[in-house]
Amino acid sequence: MTETNDLPKWQWDESTKISTDYCDAAQAENYDARHIRPGRTGADYEKILDRIDPQPNCRLMDVGAGTGTFAIAAASRCSEVYAVDISQAMLDVAAAKARDAGANNIKFLRGGFLTYRHAGEPVDAIVSQLALHHLPDMWKQIALARLAGMLKSGGVLYLRDVVFRFEPGRYAEVFDKWVGDVAETFGEECMSAQAESHIRREFSTFGWIMEGLLTRAGFEVEQADYSERLAAYLCRKI
Repeated sequence: MTETNDLPKWQWDESTKISTDYCDAAQAENYDARHIRPGRTGADYEKILDRIDPQPNCRLMDVGAGTGTFAIAAASRCSEVYAVDISQAMLDVAAAKARDAGANNIKFLRGGFLTYRHAGEPVDAIVSQLALHHLPDMWKQIALARLAGMLKSGGVLYLRDVVFRFEPGRYAEVFDKWVGDVAETFGEECMSAQAESHIRREFSTFGWIMEGLLTRAGFEVEQADYSERLAAYLCRKI
């Protein structure tokens, strides 16, 4: 991990708070209770792993690992998992969860898309979920190129994020519905405020832009699944 004060002055600072400060220990401790819906996450993660199809000796990297829920699921199907996150508070929660789960083949490493330096051999698969939107598009391109550099030739990237695929003239309708859906799903005013903040301040982009970024970074997009607000890409390093 490169410390912030060691970065060039033109470097995007990934530790900068955009909306919720997940470097805060209290936010990290409460993350699972507020964001993970009971009965769904485990099955969803198994579907992702089925699509990646890791072999028993697979080395997988989870970038933006958060509280480690996916990394722990992957640990049972991979020989080694690298859980990478910019927030030490989130990694501390993840490490405690992994100990409780008996998942002892996970390495917890502090770093971001732009600062993490992988010391080992290129990995077989990289997964990143709901994290890349923290970067503007120019820095997304650099981040994806860096991920490609950490992945072996023919390796798999699974990217899931808030990505838009609607006609621009519908933006008000789509965003109003998003905020309303969050309020209905979670029943918390603060979660609606987070959705509003995401729309206003974060860097989610359109699907045609994201597919272009992936292609330019050296990936072939084998499958792209869209809803109006989410996309999942199964890619292979060329």
